[in-house]
Amino acid sequence: MSVHHVVVNGEEQYSLWPADRELPGGWTTVFTGPVEACLEQVAARWTDLRPASLRHAGPAGPAPATADAAPARADAAPATADAAPVAVGAAPATVDRARSVAVGPRREVEQTPLHVLVDRALAADPGRVALRCAGVEVTAGQLRARVRHTARVLRAYGAGPETPVAVLLPRSVDAVVAILAVLAAGSAYLPLAVQDPAHRRERILADAGDPVLLTGPGQRGLVPEGYPAAVLDVTDLPDTLGDDGDGGCRVENLAFVMYTSGTSGAPKGVLGTHRQLVNYVRWCAGEFAFQPGERAVLHAPLYFVGSVMTLFTALVADWELEVAPEPVAFDDLIALTAAAPCGFLKLTPSHVRAMTALGGVDDVARQVMIGSEPLYLTPEFDSWITGSPKSGFGNHYGMSETVGATWYWIGTDRCVGRRLPVGAPIHHAEVHILDERGRPVPVGRTGEICLGGAVIGRGYHGQPVLTAQRWIPHPAGGGARLLRTGDLGRLDADGVLDVLGRADRQVKIRGQRVEPPAVEDALRRCPGIAEAVVIAEPDGHDLHLVAYLRGEQEPRPTEAQLRAHAAGLLPEASVPSRFRYVAQYPLTPNGKVDTRRLPATPTVRPALSTAYAAPDGDLETAVAAVVAEVLRVDRLGVDDDFFELGGDSLQVVEVVTRLDEELGLPVGITDVFDHRTVRALTAATRGTGSPTAATSGPGTPTAVTSGSGTPTAGPDDSGTSVGSAPLTWGQAAMYRPMRWFGEASRDFNITRVLRLTGPVPVERVTTAWSALVLRHQVLRTLLTDGPDGPHQRVFADGAYPPVVRDTTAAALPQEAEAVAAELAASAFQLDREWPLRWALLRVDGRVEAVAVAASHVSLDGWSLELLLAELRTLVDGERTLPAPGWQPLDQAGYEASPAGQRRARQSLTYWRERLPVVPHRIFDGPDHDGGPLPVVTWRMESTAVAAAAAVLAERTETSSSTVVLTAALLVQAALTGRDRAVVKLIAGNRNTPRQRQLVTGIAQNALLVFDVGAGDVDDAVRRCYRDSTESYFHATYPPEALDELIAAEGAHADLSVYFNDSRMGRDFDPPTVIPDRAALTELAARTTVRQIAAVARHDMTFFLAMPHLAGGCALHLLADTRRVPATVCGRALRGIETLLCEAALRPVPVADVAALLDLG
Repeated sequence: MSVHHVVVNGEEQYSLWPADRELPGGWTTVFTGPVEACLEQVAARWTDLRPASLRHAGPAGPAPATADAAPARADAAPATADAAPVAVGAAPATVDRARSVAVGPRREVEQTPLHVLVDRALAADPGRVALRCAGVEVTAGQLRARVRHTARVLRAYGAGPETPVAVLLPRSVDAVVAILAVLAAGSAYLPLAVQDPAHRRERILADAGDPVLLTGPGQRGLVPEGYPAAVLDVTDLPDTLGDDGDGGCRVENLAFVMYTSGTSGAPKGVLGTHRQLVNYVRWCAGEFAFQPGERAVLHAPLYFVGSVMTLFTALVADWELEVAPEPVAFDDLIALTAAAPCGFLKLTPSHVRAMTALGGVDDVARQVMIGSEPLYLTPEFDSWITGSPKSGFGNHYGMSETVGATWYWIGTDRCVGRRLPVGAPIHHAEVHILDERGRPVPVGRTGEICLGGAVIGRGYHGQPVLTAQRWIPHPAGGGARLLRTGDLGRLDADGVLDVLGRADRQVKIRGQRVEPPAVEDALRRCPGIAEAVVIAEPDGHDLHLVAYLRGEQEPRPTEAQLRAHAAGLLPEASVPSRFRYVAQYPLTPNGKVDTRRLPATPTVRPALSTAYAAPDGDLETAVAAVVAEVLRVDRLGVDDDFFELGGDSLQVVEVVTRLDEELGLPVGITDVFDHRTVRALTAATRGTGSPTAATSGPGTPTAVTSGSGTPTAGPDDSGTSVGSAPLTWGQAAMYRPMRWFGEASRDFNITRVLRLTGPVPVERVTTAWSALVLRHQVLRTLLTDGPDGPHQRVFADGAYPPVVRDTTAAALPQEAEAVAAELAASAFQLDREWPLRWALLRVDGRVEAVAVAASHVSLDGWSLELLLAELRTLVDGERTLPAPGWQPLDQAGYEASPAGQRRARQSLTYWRERLPVVPHRIFDGPDHDGGPLPVVTWRMESTAVAAAAAVLAERTETSSSTVVLTAALLVQAALTGRDRAVVKLIAGNRNTPRQRQLVTGIAQNALLVFDVGAGDVDDAVRRCYRDSTESYFHATYPPEALDELIAAEGAHADLSVYFNDSRMGRDFDPPTVIPDRAALTELAARTTVRQIAAVARHDMTFFLAMPHLAGGCALHLLADTRRVPATVCGRALRGIETLLCEAALRPVPVADVAALLDLG
């Protein structure tokens, strides 16, 4: 276990340091122990992040020189015999090649706060135009007067040093006044985005302590209701005035609090000082000389750190500042720069791509600073530079924690296609390259970029632990700190920095950025855990965190204990979905954990309620092997309980399917539920023999002979599979209804947009696409009608000329969706058209996105996601795809085999037994007038359903899908007055590994006849879990055989009521705490129900679908209002929510559902 010191410097700032390394000077050890104990100590000791010199000195005291930015401190990288000067523009830096350290030029650090510098500049020439926005000119004198008056008002409301004031205004003259006034009052400005969701603003304001808030008349409605602090309108200030001072503000005081995007969890408030801004502004003013008549254009969001350079440098250096109104399109920005000579423009690489695509940007600004993202010298950007002989272009490196740190003028030695370096450090900045243990690496070697000097901020507001982890002791001593950026980079021999990428392993989980190493650290703090490795594994079409753990001793922590421990330390998205114990980790040749092999690593059989007993005999051994593989455990005892080992309904289906296909065992779904151990299951199957053929009759499939369409397949001369076969049962299930819909089948087409990892040439994408077509039969398949039914014919290749659409970076998301909709606007003619259409979206001549539309006959959502994931891999070219898996001709062959025929007979027998009890009309009563468009679809969005369903699923040990399905069934029974509910389920049939590899549609309908029975809702959920699992299993059959069966024995049956969980494997986010009645009532109050579509006809009467909705539950209800009135539909949707919320709080007898919902 790693032992560290908790260390503190003279400013009472804390950090961690490895115990086996010499502690740099200026730091004192106050605690030694494991990392987790050290972090606890930091949290307990460091309750005030202000430097001690600010806390202990009075307002009139001298400005302190903190260790991080002392003007002549001992921690400056010393010049050695191996050190040499390097020039970046006009700023020479010193490089220590042995230690990969570059230090910017030194001069006396200014001790004047930023607002004083701005005030002096405005007072020097009050008649000049200082600011323009939307045609309005503001002189320096006018601006100074407004700023000083607003500052006096803020002083009356408590503004002063170390006290933030929030600014909620769009980019405008008023916003500039507000920011300058906050600084002039001695406070730190906290900019808020008017576009942000209300909950994010509320969270930021609460985290900042609900500060005084400056806003405008158009933004008052964005202020949280009941906000406890003063809310001031910058255009209509009260008469109350305070003093004309700044409370003794110093350069070490806070100047801003900027909250990060929050993608790595909760937004972090970065604490920036006047010293940072003054140092940066002074460097900028010297580096970017202005000429008479030039303007600087400010178009960056004011809540983005990229805005500070243009805003403050212009005001301090007497540049005329043009503020772009919000929002500003790229062509408007170009026009704004052309309105008058533009001396300075700050852009991101995304801006560069968009503006070069628009054209007309040569010499758009005399000096262009680019930063915030990796910058590549594309041919278009190179042409822009070449065509702008009067302009200078440069790349810089910085972040919210540093503002700006390095600079690089792009010269004539540039190379098209290369990533551009970010340069050498600016004044009073340091760049260090350190290894994973914080030790310097030689020049040219890769390591983590750490920054020091006057450019680094103070830390994160209210987060001492995170601050201690990111701000570390400077290796040269002096009590100074370095900031760990989390980026990998290297310095070349001249001291120029190249940023290579992230040092961490961040992943996106449900849209939130998560750092697996931080999760590992949290899990290692759990008693009984020796080691943890956390990776993101695909689960359906989403990513889920999986923790692979090694225990220290028995008994190991249970999953519930691990989850509770993690939830206490981490944001919800960072809590792993699954926890697995391993005996050993797979290793790479150099001895590191090989995370790529972890998903295939069998997990250790956990401690169970029964002792391990080895299988006895061939049958038990074979069954145990199949079940162990499904459950992914290294060994399985014959008395081990399937469900105690974590088995779920999907794995029940997989076990039953594989026992049938691999061992020929006639095991049913109920057998696994009733016989939960290998011993019991094999005992139940002994003596049953092979399954016998069902009695011939309607709905009994006969063997497919070669004359009636036996699949024929094989490679052509190139090795690519070709052949023909009847449609698979899943394809046929969609083929016939789509034929019935005719041109209206276009409404079922599936669309997707794939954003590529980065811009690539068209040829790279088309080459990858061609490889994808050769990998998957479905992409080179036509469907044709013949005398013995429709067939699929697989060709050796398929030509797919793409649509190519040029767009801009800003318009790309909307344009991609629009192109996808265009592709899907007509029905597919599958006898002469491939089942997928695609388009390339180019920005600056390179492809950044692919839009596709697919026929729902040949492909389903699952298949399309698989194809696009493979396309991304082929385009990236970073790894080799495995050989193609199960293909449509393989599936057709299986369906014609004895095993497939046996499975079909089982399914048809299941249907035959249940059809007689299906009512003639589920929703009986007289028909109603539904108007010309009687088939209506409503959408309900409810966070209450998601929260309640998650609680019920955990309590009943089932799934959220089962919970919502049960509620729908109980509501149906209450609406119809019956004690039985009937629904057709759409079964995805992705139960086995080979089915999950198959790229074509294999979904079919399942029939669920559910008896309401006795007991409470929890009991009903458990019964529905079992019944629906059996229903889903029996959704594998020839559609024409089912049609014959229904015609002969179920012609009376109403089979027009459906349920479909279409979340593609995604689940509801589990609540961090079990909601009480007040919480659920509040959530339910936010529920919305609206009509989203209406059509003239449909073959369904009542169809409830559950698509994925981030952060909540969406329910789509399609209903034929001639059979089910609109009022009943609304009551049904609301009834599902009410029932689930009530059942999450208390036992609800199923007999009381109708009365509870007033549906009887």
